[in-house]
Amino acid sequence: MKPIVDRRRVLLGALLGVAWGVRAASGDSASPVELLQNAVDAYFEERYDESIRLYKAILQIDPLNAAAGKGLRTAVKLQDRKIKKLRETERPNFDAVTAYVAQDRLVEASDRVRDIATRLPLHSDVKKLNADILARAEKAVSKTRAESSDRYYAEGVVAYLKEDWFKAVASWEQVFKFNPSRLDVKAKMERARKNLQEQERLDRFLILLDVGREMTRQKLYLEAIRACTEAISLDQKNPEARACLDKARRGNIEEMARMRSEEVQRMLERAMGHFTTGQRAQATRGFQAVLDKDPLNRVAADYLNRIYGRDPGFQISDNPLSDGGAGNYRRGQQYLGEGRFDEANEAFERYLAARPDDAKAQQALEDSRAQQREAAESAYREGLTHWAQGDLTRAKELWEKTLRIDPNYVKAKQALVKTKQEESRPR
Repeated sequence: MKPIVDRRRVLLGALLGVAWGVRAASGDSASPVELLQNAVDAYFEERYDESIRLYKAILQIDPLNAAAGKGLRTAVKLQDRKIKKLRETERPNFDAVTAYVAQDRLVEASDRVRDIATRLPLHSDVKKLNADILARAEKAVSKTRAESSDRYYAEGVVAYLKEDWFKAVASWEQVFKFNPSRLDVKAKMERARKNLQEQERLDRFLILLDVGREMTRQKLYLEAIRACTEAISLDQKNPEARACLDKARRGNIEEMARMRSEEVQRMLERAMGHFTTGQRAQATRGFQAVLDKDPLNRVAADYLNRIYGRDPGFQISDNPLSDGGAGNYRRGQQYLGEGRFDEANEAFERYLAARPDDAKAQQALEDSRAQQREAAESAYREGLTHWAQGDLTRAKELWEKTLRIDPNYVKAKQALVKTKQEESRPR
């Protein structure tokens, strides 16, 4: 279904206060490496038309790019194979369209063609059928008398075929003024109203997605999260909306971590100032507050030991978080530093089971999970790059590494399966 572009531009401009053109969802402004990664992603997800488009974009930038040339040839071959298979599957639907047109049931014919187009958007027969049906409908308008019931009905059909749902409903409502018993028209009106609602939903989804991306670009992460979350509520399976939300959440986590780090540093400097001027009570409270926010802060711990007259080389386990499973917290930090994300997550989760209200530990768990996603994504994409260059052995090694980082990384599992299938396929 086509978005109502003009309305979308106006609403987006009003919401953002910026010129249209910010949105670059297609990624064509990206570097050849990023385009190649996106093209390979689309290939593995069997979105061959998108993969072909991206490979062609790469070759316009770099005509000698061997990986893009090879990828384009492979994607075209598989797309042709997919279309050929779909053509055979869709043959009964094409026959049904022909029958509807012969009976002058042009709305039903258009609906069936639109359904076929969801699976064969570039099929030449789809385009030809749409053009033929519209020409037949427009010819029917010319045969009717102005302001007659037949004219309003025919104009409604033309509007419906052009996906102008509002005008279709308005025209068919005029038919009822002449003949309220036209139940066939009533059914068509209901379909047009339903399509209008779907169009409005799609428009709002696209606007929210654009808002989420722009707010993320401006580092207004909470606004971006709200916009992307609402977009997902309108289309729960849309990968672009979920990617937008993930990016906004990661940005928010990083921003919050930066702000916390700056706050801890300010608190530490104030406590050190109290310590150097002999204000021990204020210094003690200050260093204790630092450890409440950052339990592993060595500087604050050392100063507290000086105040209490203990050995400056004491272990972190002596700090006030030593009860309530703080050993799990320290192990989580250690595992995280070593890149052992699953073990880090488990340690933080055990600590939070004892102290569910510890915001610092909750943030540490979120950071660990975010780093796990980023490390897995990095290894996966590096594998895609090697796959595109024809180095299947290295690609498989990297995808296996991805699964060691995150055993639930679905795209890496799919890539391994697809690569093994390709290796076993006769040349």
